[in-house]
Amino acid sequence: MIAPSRSETPILCLTLVKNWLKAVCSHNVNDILSFYSIDAVLLGTIAENIEMGVGIEDYFKKFVKKEPCGEVTSCFHQQLSKNILVANGTYVFTLKNEKGGIDEVNARFTFIFKESGGVWRIKTHHSSEQPV
Repeated sequence: MIAPSRSETPILCLTLVKNWLKAVCSHNVNDILSFYSIDAVLLGTIAENIEMGVGIEDYFKKFVKKEPCGEVTSCFHQQLSKNILVANGTYVFTLKNEKGGIDEVNARFTFIFKESGGVWRIKTHHSSEQPV
């Protein structure tokens, strides 16, 4: 495996986050889950608990009912090793509320991606609403 070059790393990080968001906007739980490693950890934007395994699937089954879609507003990267990347930044989500209206949620994120066998997967994902 060849590590991404310094000039490729920011593009790769942003692409990985945007591809994940594209899956979230599709509202397809299986597509979203395909981005996570089998032993991933999720601290979701609207989660009450830290999720692992089937808990991640349960979280996204609830989350997609809100018809989420998001857009990256900032993204910073760190390459920890040839196969580990960290993306930190902010995104804004639109979510359907209980009244059928749309709420906008500004959130911050950290993704830790690990490459294995040529595929980058999420090992850890933390997302939380921005403080007001």
